[in-house]
Amino acid sequence: MIEGNAPGGRRGVPYLRGLGRPALEDLKALGELVLQVKEEKLPDGDEVPDDCRWVAEALLATEESEDTLRGLLEFILEDGVEIETIVAAGSSKGHGEARSEEIPEQVLADYLAETAEHLDTIETELVQLEQQPEDLEIINRLFRGFHTIKGNTGLLLSFGPNRTLELLKDIAHRSETILARARDAQVGLTEGEVDVLFEALDAMRECFGAFKEGRQPRGGFEELLGRLSGPSPTESPQLAVSGPGDEDLKAFREIFSQYGPLLDELASKRSLSSEEKDFFGRAMETLRTSAEKLKQGRISELLQRIKDPSDFKAIANQILKELESPKVARTSVKVAKVESLQLESSIRVTQDQINKLMSLVGELTAFREWLKWFVQQSNGSYTKELREQVQRYSRLVGELQRTAMDMRMVPLHMLFQRFPKVVRDISKALGKKVQFEISGEDTKIDKMMLDRLGDPLIHLIRNSLDHGIEPPEERLSQGKPEAGRLTLRAFYTAEGIAIEVEDDGRGIDPDLVRLKAVERGLRSEEEVMRLSDEEVISLIMLPGFSTKDEATELSGRGVGMDVVVSSIESLGGRVRVSSRRGQGTLVRLLLPLTLAVRKVLIVRSGQFLFSLPVEQLKEVVNRPDFQRIGNRPFMVHRGEVIPVVSLRSLMDGGDDLGGRKVLLLKERQEGILVDEVVGMTETVTKPMPKMLREVEEVVGISILGKGDIAYQLSL
Repeated sequence: MIEGNAPGGRRGVPYLRGLGRPALEDLKALGELVLQVKEEKLPDGDEVPDDCRWVAEALLATEESEDTLRGLLEFILEDGVEIETIVAAGSSKGHGEARSEEIPEQVLADYLAETAEHLDTIETELVQLEQQPEDLEIINRLFRGFHTIKGNTGLLLSFGPNRTLELLKDIAHRSETILARARDAQVGLTEGEVDVLFEALDAMRECFGAFKEGRQPRGGFEELLGRLSGPSPTESPQLAVSGPGDEDLKAFREIFSQYGPLLDELASKRSLSSEEKDFFGRAMETLRTSAEKLKQGRISELLQRIKDPSDFKAIANQILKELESPKVARTSVKVAKVESLQLESSIRVTQDQINKLMSLVGELTAFREWLKWFVQQSNGSYTKELREQVQRYSRLVGELQRTAMDMRMVPLHMLFQRFPKVVRDISKALGKKVQFEISGEDTKIDKMMLDRLGDPLIHLIRNSLDHGIEPPEERLSQGKPEAGRLTLRAFYTAEGIAIEVEDDGRGIDPDLVRLKAVERGLRSEEEVMRLSDEEVISLIMLPGFSTKDEATELSGRGVGMDVVVSSIESLGGRVRVSSRRGQGTLVRLLLPLTLAVRKVLIVRSGQFLFSLPVEQLKEVVNRPDFQRIGNRPFMVHRGEVIPVVSLRSLMDGGDDLGGRKVLLLKERQEGILVDEVVGMTETVTKPMPKMLREVEEVVGISILGKGDIAYQLSL
């Protein structure tokens, strides 16, 4: 059942009949859909509604999870739409298979976050291992990564069986077996062993994604499991190096480090819920069973003494002393003192919690702007005191805003660490040699932006490897090094952040771009001949453009660069391409630091308000006398001839030159004519999905202090 309310009365809000209905139709892509509108209160004709309401029932047969459905409908959920899902008997819901026992929410959240981090770390280490296959320190770090995932997955399996998690744990176990054999024999890995570990990582990612999304893993893994199998480390005579009991004690030590903090937290509570009591009992049983299987007699005896949560603290300290026995070689796994359980000076905060905080900050920011406006309109006896209090409130909101924004900022390393393996896999498939360099990965960016940059960057990297960098023999014939160079770098700019993807390959041939643009009907022959080489290169970002006549599995069908541009513009950013034939190509993404609160210039054109990020603005000038070259108006400013276009004509395609101010932008070679510059303010902008964008230049909506709506521009 889906219910929506669309309040009317907001200035500048175009009324959309049947709000959200187009998004509901998108559910057809997920399965068989029957959509029936049960109730619809809509105004007649062009009447602006005071209130409208609709109720619809959507019967959907799909294997996708509820989270997937809500993700698809995310935009309309923000507009007061509510969704109640009723899962049919026998269908899957949530994370994987149905269980008789539920996983505590915090345990599940920690598992998902930590496993994702470990998978990323393993990927980075594997790329390094491929270059240094005999580095025992890398092998040891990889072993710990696979082992930790196996242990954490085992913890979740204690709440009930799950085939996907069991497969994930099995792959992790077989992978750590290969690494343990090499580590304990003090030898490196073969090329074949490294390759199979890469395949194991891909399989683990698939299992992890399937569990997270509530679906079955795609593809079978029987062949992979067979190649991962080998003599058990405990059966190998080379393992006598560490002593027969040391490995078992280390294994239990790590298991206890995962359970101990959770159990101690429960033991500190005055009373436990039935769910918490069940978890405590299951966890204790897992620890006892593990101690017995690993032949830890003394620890097993201590665990048997714990009959109640109140017994845990004192006995846990004795167990820690056993685990920290000098006979056990120290590893990088730190076992926390159970008394404090402060493993680090930070706590895990979910993305949803940060998003809610930022939403509140946005509301406070809008209210602050309204207060400022209200004080300006007031002439009462308390105006001075009110102004002082508003200034104090503004300072506090500003400090809260900066703190909340800092919480959302994360290093680009979290994203960049994925790409060495991407480059490895693609270059190997293409038979090319590539030297991949990364710089600026400590640069911080809004987490919400980071999550949406992955696909555009992968596409740019794939383009460089497939279209740009030449095969080894071609490079040698041109006097270039056999291995191509691909660089991914990030750095701060005055406007925010720049991310660059640069290669030293073929470059882009402007003449070929002109030819393909005409062949595909994107531009006329006369138009392309008037364009400079730099302007011609920008045509590669048009929808449907490609210099290849045939699609490849890697490059797709030439619909990529326009998608990259659209994705970056939805983040308030811009894409710039520069290239030199035979020397290489550089693609630069210019992005704001955050999607949260931004400083914008508010302008009016006709009856509508528009916002423009101030970092894109170069100058605002009064309207001069226009001259014309042909049918094109232009102005002369500081000795420069600048074409002029009105914002109103960009919106509706007309030829209106009314307006009193001209906006000069840093990245646009023409002036934008507007009726009025209202002023500058700080606001929260929500992106507008492309399906609801009638005008390409409008990418979001800003709520202003007085409740007005301004459409965010990307010019």
